[in-house]
Amino acid sequence: MKKEEKIICDFIHSFVEKNYKKINLQKVESIKSKKTILEDVKNCFEDAVWILTEVAEWGMDKVYLKEIYVKTEISYEFSVIKIDKHYIKLEYKKCMWVATLCKPKYKRVMYFD
Repeated sequence: MKKEEKIICDFIHSFVEKNYKKINLQKVESIKSKKTILEDVKNCFEDAVWILTEVAEWGMDKVYLKEIYVKTEISYEFSVIKIDKHYIKLEYKKCMWVATLCKPKYKRVMYFD
């Protein structure tokens, strides 16, 4: 498992551990028990991203994690998440999620009123 995948898995594991009771188990039928989902997100990057991109958005009592997860505009070629001091770019390529550590780029802009 790559470093960036491990960062996501650890973060989502902690998130699920704290917020399991807020998951609507009728909407998210594939989650059978807290123990099972915690094992899955700890060891499987795809499951952790599924919690991040899907369950935290529509399968809980409110939308969670929107403060760390930003979808890029227009074509949604990739998304960027920030966990602690790490920026991680998420891309969906060939039916798989790919995570890459990245850094924000800043640009100076001059404009006139």
